[in-house]
Amino acid sequence: MRCLTLADRLRRAGAEVVFVCRDLPGNMSRLAIEQGYNTTLLPNDRHPGDTAAFDWELDAKQTLSIISGRGPFDWLIVDHYGLDRQWERLMRPHAARIMVIDDLADRPHGCDLLLDQNLTDQPVSRYDRLIPPHCHKLLGLSHVLLRPEFYDLRPKVSPRTGHIHRLFVSFGGGDITGETEKALAAIRLAGCGDIAVDVVIGGANRRRGEIEAQAQELPNARVHYQVPTVAQLMASADLALGGGGVTTWERCFLSLPSIVIIQAENQREMIESAARRQALWNMGWHHETTAGQLAAQLEYLLERPEIVRRTGENAGVLMADAARNDGRSVVNTIMEQAHVAS
Repeated sequence: MRCLTLADRLRRAGAEVVFVCRDLPGNMSRLAIEQGYNTTLLPNDRHPGDTAAFDWELDAKQTLSIISGRGPFDWLIVDHYGLDRQWERLMRPHAARIMVIDDLADRPHGCDLLLDQNLTDQPVSRYDRLIPPHCHKLLGLSHVLLRPEFYDLRPKVSPRTGHIHRLFVSFGGGDITGETEKALAAIRLAGCGDIAVDVVIGGANRRRGEIEAQAQELPNARVHYQVPTVAQLMASADLALGGGGVTTWERCFLSLPSIVIIQAENQREMIESAARRQALWNMGWHHETTAGQLAAQLEYLLERPEIVRRTGENAGVLMADAARNDGRSVVNTIMEQAHVAS
């Protein structure tokens, strides 16, 4: 989603954008196709149960077969936790510049621009030994990439009282760890029958039927499938239950207090950092969090509106620089350097 957001902004600035994605189960490449982007799918080379390490050399070979002869590109933008300097070195002849989107800081890169739009406790120094000296860094929440509707809605969101009348539940497009069902079970355990519940699931979620059946057991729950109005649902809610990733910053941007479960390693540091700033409640890892624990947290907050209100305010303050920047820093840097390269 962050790549699609960036692509939309670049296209509005006059760039031509193409996507190269892999056809893995649950992939979201069809969204790029539906939005009119030239999109090529690399094959799914894995068999069910295959635990072999990611083959970056094969990926490089397949990617080069797509982009060779079509460039040179002004920019090659890569967002993939399994790729590093070795892969980027092979791509170098086909792009004037390379940009990497990362948030783990766990591998070296051979890039000209690095974007890490997340909250960390050591944003300035964490990439010092991982990128070349000439690499331009865009680090921190001021550079976060959000869809336009979030910038439109932020000044329109009414201050929340902390009283919980509507819940927003969303754990990403796929939710492979099954947190949506856990959250619905928690809402039922907490006796929230009089509270409206908006449940958002994506096209990659393979348990849509089970989730819809579970939601029917709650008198005021509604499941939204591939809904284009997620920002409006967030703005209307009083409390969210969700995972990490860019949706964390979407919720914070709209001052929506959230109970958050860590679903993957790339979410851990950002969630822990935001929790230390009292901008959300961190329940910890998904495999250690039960429906009962979620229910207990819900019950606790239902009785403490002042804490809920204050946490939402903290979340909004956290995103103040992002609101002022409006994502312009990333797009401007790319477009300016593209003109230099051309």
